[in-house]
Amino acid sequence: MYGWAGRILRVDLSKRTCLHETPDESIYNDFLGGRGIAIKILYDETNADTDPFGPDNRLIMAVGPVNGTPIGCGRMTVMSKSPINGFLSEGNLGGHFAPQMKYAGLDAIVFQGIANEPVYLLIEDDHVEIRPANHLWGMTTRETEKALREELGEGYQFRYIGPGGENMASTAVIMGNITRAGGRNGAGAVMGSKKLKAVAIKASKSVKIADPDKFLEALDEIYYELDPKNCIDIYRLPHTLYGDISVAGLVNEFGGMPIYNDQMSSTEGEGCAMSESLMQLVKKPKSCYGCTQGSCANWAEPSEGPLKGIGTQAHAGSVQALGANFGINNINEQLENANLCNDLGLDHFVGYAISWAFEAYEKGIITIEDTGGVELKWGDKHALQHMLFIIAYRRNVGELLGRGLGNAARVIADGAGMDYALQVKGIEYSGVSPRTYYNMALHYAISDVGCDHTRIYPPYPPLLEAIPEDIELPFDPVLATDKHIPDEKGAFVRWALNSRAVINSLETCAYNPRGRLFTDQRPFAKIVSAATGVDFDAERLYTIGERICNLEHSYNVRNGASRKDDKLPKRWTSEPFKYGGNHDKFVKPEELERMIDEFYEASGWTHDGVPTRETLERLNLGYVADDLNV
Repeated sequence: MYGWAGRILRVDLSKRTCLHETPDESIYNDFLGGRGIAIKILYDETNADTDPFGPDNRLIMAVGPVNGTPIGCGRMTVMSKSPINGFLSEGNLGGHFAPQMKYAGLDAIVFQGIANEPVYLLIEDDHVEIRPANHLWGMTTRETEKALREELGEGYQFRYIGPGGENMASTAVIMGNITRAGGRNGAGAVMGSKKLKAVAIKASKSVKIADPDKFLEALDEIYYELDPKNCIDIYRLPHTLYGDISVAGLVNEFGGMPIYNDQMSSTEGEGCAMSESLMQLVKKPKSCYGCTQGSCANWAEPSEGPLKGIGTQAHAGSVQALGANFGINNINEQLENANLCNDLGLDHFVGYAISWAFEAYEKGIITIEDTGGVELKWGDKHALQHMLFIIAYRRNVGELLGRGLGNAARVIADGAGMDYALQVKGIEYSGVSPRTYYNMALHYAISDVGCDHTRIYPPYPPLLEAIPEDIELPFDPVLATDKHIPDEKGAFVRWALNSRAVINSLETCAYNPRGRLFTDQRPFAKIVSAATGVDFDAERLYTIGERICNLEHSYNVRNGASRKDDKLPKRWTSEPFKYGGNHDKFVKPEELERMIDEFYEASGWTHDGVPTRETLERLNLGYVADDLNV
């Protein structure tokens, strides 16, 4: 095969067996790779009765046909059944592990079973071995990386969990390269339930390209479109120079910065200059394999505190969720909080579960006994760090918050704080304001993985001047661009989900659909055709993306999801911001329902959000229609 490796590694941790498997070629033609292959496996091998923490659940790591080439950008999918809600757990993370999977001749690794002791998986080309990991169990993620490098030597790449995953906190993620994380809706907890501490890989093979000359032509075309001198995207140049932290000041200025559990949309003083403050601490870019823009994040060395002389990596979402959200505007403290979150192996957006706890404490719903003797006061980094620890180690109220914000808020004080629990389907807010962007309000509500803005990234409609004249879109871009009206948001979000499923299945980085590439997937069709020798055009890719999204949604429907789950917390649908830009804005419930109706219609689903047989059969998913009895 070209592009694809043509092999999947099956690891049964209960039986301690590792077997290579050659899947039918149809899985590649119909689902492409990465996220697409992962949902096909998960749908076929788990069901509504599967215990997320049981041996029959799958933990899948998957890559796509362009991984291991420069345009693959080190991206990979992790997927499982979520312990938070029993629905889909899907995440995407970068770094340098994914290319090694391809160089080992693997398109996916599928874990099942539960080890009888902590273990890690070692992959060296075709050699695969399950090794004891008792000596690693209990280590932070940074300690784990260091210990494995000392044990195995240089040239290995790793995926691992921290204490949060070991203790099966549902907010735990899978980590790698110290700061890269993915699977924020329970994947780290599933990995911990299987007693799988880490995966180590070192490989020496290569990716076979069907037509190298055409591949390079397509790569040059993509690089040209992403060059800041050519790219029609206002964020491209600052992202290239400074990473995504460059947008934090702009977001704060126009009123999209979540402050005090999203009660305010802007901050003042030092918080307004977090981008500029961080730039003074940056030492170098910290990019994934084959990054097309230099880096989405930079390595920064704080000027004071425990990280002085050591450093860490910063993303905009991290300093927002674990900094400005709490009124903590000192960039050194923001980085310290984000680094602790990484060390514990927790998702950075757990910050919104903790800010809910701060507000609940303020309102008397949570007491000092619940927190283990610590007062929760805005601006107090020590209180925030204490909460990170008790969630990772499942102590005091952290035991409940470790089950996910939705589950905790539903139980604590009989749900008295549900109105301001910023979650959808139990999954915490990911920081892009739904009151500022109506397209994001709709996306959060209907998302199969809860709040996750990256599934329609970039999280805004395309710039009109960047849309090629010969591209026909299934939505009116003029109306879709107006962020405060419901018009065309249903059709736009449907298109965005389908097209971004393609990006996650190639796999390439979600930052790459910029400028012309936001709406035009012909260059991606050219490059995957050249890589695999299989003829793909943009229309075929879009149909594959639609097939993937419908199978993911059908997975949730089979597990009990319906329209009742597609809703937003009351704070977003009834409360304007108390202060800041867009201070008078909230998502009107009747307009949200209208957008959901239009999204379902654009998707070919019923009023209750169930795919019709006609839609599923058109996508060659007739067996799914049988499963759903539609």
